[in-house]
Amino acid sequence: MKSIPGTKYITSAVMNGRRYFPVYKCVDGRSRFFGQGRTLIEALMIRDWCIANNWEKRYSKHSTGEKYICIVNGDYRVAKHIDGVCENFGSFKNLEEAIKERDLCIACNWDWDEICECIDEE
Repeated sequence: MKSIPGTKYITSAVMNGRRYFPVYKCVDGRSRFFGQGRTLIEALMIRDWCIANNWEKRYSKHSTGEKYICIVNGDYRVAKHIDGVCENFGSFKNLEEAIKERDLCIACNWDWDEICECIDEE
């Protein structure tokens, strides 16, 4: 959130009409998710905890080891930050389905119209 001083590593996103504040940091050349707050204050607390604990792999309980796929409420979610907004491309009950969707999104350059055309062709 570049427009608000002191919010490094925190972004803002909206899903299902609700705003939330994920905490991301680049680790080994990849953006890693470290948690999210329902409010900016919660996200700041998570970020500060991560800094105080030397960015311990707090994200591991949400990570699948697959790029663009994380676990949220027991489902595998395919998501990518596009123009500073976290776009959700679907939630799936198993990792294999999520990987298939993620691979389709990558092949279609994360373009919703192109993704829909590919799905229609199948």
